[in-house]
Amino acid sequence: MVCIEYMTAFPVENLENNFRKKILYIVLLVLLILGVYLFTNRNEVAVLVWNNTHNVLATSLLNSDSSELGMEMGRYYFNGPGGYHLTRASRGFREAISVDTEDASAHYALSRVLFVIGDFDNAREEILLSLKYDPKNLRAYYVKGLIESYDGNLEESESDFSRFIEWAPKEWAGYNDLAWVELRQGKFEEALETTQNGLLETDDSNMWLLSNKGLALLNLDRFKEAQITYENVIEASRHSTEKEWKDAYPGNSSSERLELREVFEAVLLFNYGNVYRGLDDTDTALENYREAYNLLPNTSEIGYMIQDEIDELISVDKEEGGEIYP
Repeated sequence: MVCIEYMTAFPVENLENNFRKKILYIVLLVLLILGVYLFTNRNEVAVLVWNNTHNVLATSLLNSDSSELGMEMGRYYFNGPGGYHLTRASRGFREAISVDTEDASAHYALSRVLFVIGDFDNAREEILLSLKYDPKNLRAYYVKGLIESYDGNLEESESDFSRFIEWAPKEWAGYNDLAWVELRQGKFEEALETTQNGLLETDDSNMWLLSNKGLALLNLDRFKEAQITYENVIEASRHSTEKEWKDAYPGNSSSERLELREVFEAVLLFNYGNVYRGLDDTDTALENYREAYNLLPNTSEIGYMIQDEIDELISVDKEEGGEIYP
């Protein structure tokens, strides 16, 4: 007991001394920062704080007239050296806008972040401001097309992607997303034409364009052509690189891109199975369905859909007396 009492009493005195020292240190530090803040250039201090802490909030409090510093903060945390932190990135871009409300690049960048977050109304507002302050940057129509498509405004999205393609006819993404919107509306002939134009104008081996071409052919019951297309795109997907996926999805984190890749490959195999189903080759269809299902978590929506197709085919096979695979 004596030992315990001794050990209990001894560090309390030291803790009190240490606490006083820490308080004194904090007070002196605050006084130092205050002195620097009052008697030196605030922007120089802001840059110093940013370079040493990469703290967006502290830097923003000190920054007074540097829109570029706000942009640097946003880019740093939007898949930059600071990783993928959407809240910090949006604060940085908002800081740039607070300094210069007509900074079109800041509105454009903030719109992209808000789109990824799913705040479509504010993302739309920001991209329209970007177009207002820089009407020559028609790349903004691509971002607007994405916003409108995910917000369910498919006809508006079609118009936006078409305007982007007119401005940048050698970029495959415009064709790909226009085809995706056309497919969602059941415009399969138009989607096929769009993908073919994209493959002709950009890269005839682009797996995203080939995927949408295959889906258009599948929905037009052109199964033999779809079969060849899917064979090519599945092979391209299996040999695709991390860089290709990063270039295609620059606004997503590395973990999200990995998930997107798994879903993409699963959907390819599922649709490849649908091609064989159209060709009345049930065994190969089931084989592709199962391979697709194994790529996805059992709880995913697409996984459930694939399982339903497997169950349906097995049920039909049983009725017809065919062989059942486990």
